Amino acid sequence: MQSFLPIQRQDENEITGYAFGRRDSRGDRIEIDSVRDFPLCTISENAIPQLHSPHRLRITEGPEFHYFSASSQKTIVDRKSKTVYDVSASSNRTGIRLKGPLLAFRAGVDKSIISEGILPGTVQIPGDGLPNIMLYEQTMGGYARIARVIKANIDSLAHLKPGDTVLFEVIGMDDAEALWKDRQESIISLTHNIRRVS
Repeated sequence: MQSFLPIQRQDENEITGYAFGRRDSRGDRIEIDSVRDFPLCTISENAIPQLHSPHRLRITEGPEFHYFSASSQKTIVDRKSKTVYDVSASSNRTGIRLKGPLLAFRAGVDKSIISEGILPGTVQIPGDGLPNIMLYEQTMGGYARIARVIKANIDSLAHLKPGDTVLFEVIGMDDAEALWKDRQESIISLTHNIRRVS
């Protein structure tokens, strides 16, 4: 096994570090130490979540939810309409760009806000009216926040790929907290279902 990994940069937004007293660059090698073998384990198929389109993302209303027209609010919150968005190929590790029905602002409302800290899962609406779901590397934002993906569904965002479809479902904070508790309990129970392959 080789004792180094070559650095491969995809774009200028992907800065891997400063291991050599400067920004890493193509051709640098990073030494690997203490390589260990881990036992092969399996889990029950029932413990593996179903990750197929349409992905249901439960959300809570965001701070600027009232910035949007009644019809746009209905597009997001009305379960009967079952509005579906497509994951765009322009998505990247900072955010998931969606394509679908445009969300309109109320008359006279600014389409941007003073930049503030944002949390992973925040659904921002830029001027073009198409939702962006922010991920972990984006910590500041200046667009209206119509919603936020609940904490129990944040992991699901990592599985969204271009061409997938997304269906939003608005819930209350009490339900969001209960689902997070269920999520934590399911992770704990998962550890009891791990079986080592002999």
